[in-house]
Amino acid sequence: MAEKSSISTFMSNSLEQLKKKDARVFHYDVSEEDLTRLTECPICGSSDLQPISDVRLKDEVRFFETSVCTSCKFVFRSVFPSFAWFKKRWAQISTQSGEVFNPELEEERKVRYRAYCEMLLPYVKPGGVVLDIGGGYGSGVSVFRDAGFEVELLEPEDDRIHYARNELGLTAHHTVLEEFEPQRRYDLVLWAHNLEHVDGPRESFKRVMSLLKPEDGVLYVEVPLVWNIIDWSDSMFMAHKSNFAEAHLRRLVTENNARAVHKWYPKLNSPIHEDIGLVVRQGADGDDVIDLKDDVSDTDLVKFHELYLRMMPCDLPDGVVRPLHFEVPYINQFYTTVRYNEGEFQFDAATGTIRFEK
Repeated sequence: MAEKSSISTFMSNSLEQLKKKDARVFHYDVSEEDLTRLTECPICGSSDLQPISDVRLKDEVRFFETSVCTSCKFVFRSVFPSFAWFKKRWAQISTQSGEVFNPELEEERKVRYRAYCEMLLPYVKPGGVVLDIGGGYGSGVSVFRDAGFEVELLEPEDDRIHYARNELGLTAHHTVLEEFEPQRRYDLVLWAHNLEHVDGPRESFKRVMSLLKPEDGVLYVEVPLVWNIIDWSDSMFMAHKSNFAEAHLRRLVTENNARAVHKWYPKLNSPIHEDIGLVVRQGADGDDVIDLKDDVSDTDLVKFHELYLRMMPCDLPDGVVRPLHFEVPYINQFYTTVRYNEGEFQFDAATGTIRFEK
């Protein structure tokens, strides 16, 4: 049996956790007015895009599409629900319960942040001010507080911000990066597994660099590597907007007149699949600069399509037409689209559609 990618593992675990909690099931409406559509690559600006897959409601709107830029080989969502849509969904499911969704995941997060803290100590002055972007419930950045740092976090989701403030006593900003109005700059910004969630990676990277203290502020950014995370289920994973190769991070660092001074490939989210983490300083020059790989080429256009066929939940005929077309009767899980462990996918040869049926 093929190994699961990290995205399949995460999605399966999340759906199992929902089942255990017997969480209330909502159906989430989406219309054309709720959607963002991109006609240019958010990394290089090219309009030469190749669709990989799309998802539509039965006989209705195509609300999610994944494409690859044929110029820089960046894989991203070219159609997706807007942030305003997600904000409504977070309010809809908010419980204000004072509990975390998955306690095991939060313990794993603490382990991951302890590794970050140990790795970053040589780059950040003791007792410095740390901002964690997309800090969730705050269990991760609390590790830095325990190590003597002054900490804050950014988090848009209602229940997570409630827990961070009321259960952990953290300074927690209930907003997103694009709307954050900082009162100071930071010695260290943690941006771990959040860049792949933002709508505009170039604009967001520039924004994060502006949050650092001049001269000695440090950014730590970590994302999944595109080669390791993709399988069929990424076509349905609305939480992620982008899939990065090292070459795309190199481009973001370079165009912001910054330099990577440390690189590693942690397996902190999965014992099998590596992510990539960079310690980034301001200024392109320095005797501490390290090289980042150009790890994409024209041959990868075919490879990306093949990755999206991995572990497909139904049989497909040889030579299936691309892009892949998925159809769902509703959205009842706004990260995984549908609770696909409660139904099955079938291929409709007449329409060339992979259809979910409960």
